[in-house]
Parts: sequence; C-alpha cells; structure tokens
Amino acid sequence: MLTAADLEALRAERERTGVEVAALYRGIPDCPAGLKPHTIWHWLDGKVGSARIDFYKTVLAAWRSLPDAPLLEGEALGLGPLVQHGDRVALSEDARGRLRELQDASGIGAVKLLDEAARDGHMIPDGLKHSTILQWMSGATQSAKARHLAFVVGRWQEAAARGLEWIDLTPDIQAQLAPLRAAGLLPSKILNDAADKPDGLTPAIISRWLSGKVKRVRVDYLEWVLGRGSQTS
Repeated sequence: MLTAADLEALRAERERTGVEVAALYRGIPDCPAGLKPHTIWHWLDGKVGSARIDFYKTVLAAWRSLPDAPLLEGEALGLGPLVQHGDRVALSEDARGRLRELQDASGIGAVKLLDEAARDGHMIPDGLKHSTILQWMSGATQSAKARHLAFVVGRWQEAAARGLEWIDLTPDIQAQLAPLRAAGLLPSKILNDAADKPDGLTPAIISRWLSGKVKRVRVDYLEWVLGRGSQTS
C-alpha cells in the first residue's frame, strides 16, 4: 500500500531535483521488468493505491541519487532577481513584464517557439507545452519550472538576436500612434485582412505600445503600422 508519506517522499524528490518522470525513467539503471513511466505517474496522481516494493524503492532511490535542481541566475537571463524553491521559480510582475518584452523582441509566440525548437533539434524539456508558457504570460500561474523557464528564455533570446532593429518608444512615437487609436484602428483593426503584416505582430504587442508597458519597439513593426495607418485612415 502507498501511504501519504510514501507519496510525499516521491513528490518532494521530484520537486527538489526538478527531474520529471520520463527523464528519471530513462536514467534508471537495471530497471525492473514491468516498471514503466505510467506506473510512476499513476502513483503520483493517486490513481493507484499500492505499488510493488521493489518498484517503489527503485524509483525513490533514483530520485534521491540526483543533485538539487540548479539555481537560475535571473540577472543573467534578463529577468531581474528571481526567487526559487526547488525547481520552481516565482514569477513576479517585473519578471513577467520582462518575459513579454523578450517575446515581443523575438517576434514569435509560444506555439512557434516550440515548433521551431523541435525543428532545430533542441530537446524540449519534459512537460513544457505552449499552454504552459501562455499561463506564465497571463498570470494564470505564479511560478515556472526552472528548466522550462531557462529553455524558453534561451530560445527567445536566440530569436531576438537575429538582426532585428529596435528603437526606444518615445513620446513622439506614441503621438504618431494616438490618431490611429482614436480612429479605432489600434490595437487590432489595423491587422484585419492584412496579408503583408510582419510575422509575429499581434494586437497584444500594439496594446503594450499604447499603454507604455514596453520601452522599445521593433522598427519593422512600427513602420508597418504607421504605413498601413496612413493608407487606411
């Protein structure tokens, strides 16, 4: 029988190491016949109330043999100071804002990020999905797994470094945007049926320009918006 203490021991080791079931399973030497990843998941999810003793001891020992999850250096990632507990990193409003700026700088959203990462041969961390990233950005979840966050930031930084030109969001630029907003074109109408819009430009990005929540704007995005605005206004 699996007691509450047995399950807590497993969950504590998973959090301490940051290693998920699939990665743990791949690293178990001399894995007992019949022990599968779904077996471990069923324990953790509470779907089964018992476990073979040798299976349980093997899994617990495998997790206990692993080091603690590495600490993320928030400053090095461009996210500012981070608070980390085990493998989870708290997402402050400041860190979330910096993530949004980085996403804007990259020009790619969560779905495209993971698609491009898979295409380019990156090993996507277990459990990382585009919905995970969207929950970080929306504030639906208040923390992120450290290795997930490091992976996403790294891919966005790579994309942002592909020679894109940026300028400061000045009061003069906001004054140029104001008439387009007053005409109802911003933040979204200007994009309707626009086959030539730059890849990655979204109403959310334009909304952040208008609210002043970002300090810099991509030149190609801004030039397109102002150009199309002059044609439609």
